Amino acid sequence: MWFPMLGLGILFGVFLLLFKGILGLIVIALVIWAISRAASNSGPTTAVRSRSAGLEILEQRYARGEIGREEYLEKKRDLLAGHMP
Repeated sequence: MWFPMLGLGILFGVFLLLFKGILGLIVIALVIWAISRAASNSGPTTAVRSRSAGLEILEQRYARGEIGREEYLEKKRDLLAGHMP
């Protein structure tokens, strides 16, 4: 008489195991999603920030007349190409 109950226990065990597995996969997916979202929202890298700051300083120097057009264009080309002095 106890055999039908044994079948339900095994079925419940399998169901519980599948539920825990699916729940674990959901948690892992959420962690990966959160990490990738945080990485993409971290803003510009230091190289981009320093390059844009360098361009801003270069434009200010050119506007004040401290450097000529040729020097400005040469330095701007270097900064945009990633050549840091």
